[in-house]
Amino acid sequence: MQFEKLVLYNSSCGHCNYVTEETKETKYLVNWVYVQRSMNKQKKMLADRRERLESLGFHWQTVPSHVKSETRWNKHLEKLKLYKSIHRDCAVPINYGKDFFLAQWVNVNIQYLLTGRNNPTSSFLLFWSK
Repeated sequence: MQFEKLVLYNSSCGHCNYVTEETKETKYLVNWVYVQRSMNKQKKMLADRRERLESLGFHWQTVPSHVKSETRWNKHLEKLKLYKSIHRDCAVPINYGKDFFLAQWVNVNIQYLLTGRNNPTSSFLLFWSK
């Protein structure tokens, strides 16, 4: 069943670099992908399973955390741009029900700005101030 979900993910996203950002909908698939990588690393993966996954372009190594982080950050910035185009501001409420993760991301970046801590994502400031 999870393999079929990965096939669907692959057909909709064009890759099997499954992002491990866990949501209610992806929780089981995220765990399944982790188990597949783990089984392969321990040399316990059956050859036919490995071949099926590889036929999809499955990556056995996970994406480095700095790449995932940058990708996730850029996704949130794009969501904030969309939010701003609709609401004409970047003041996403902390309890924004349509996208809890966007609300949390904006709040964290605002805290960086207010406290003057070193924020490696300075483009947030540039976007926020426009």
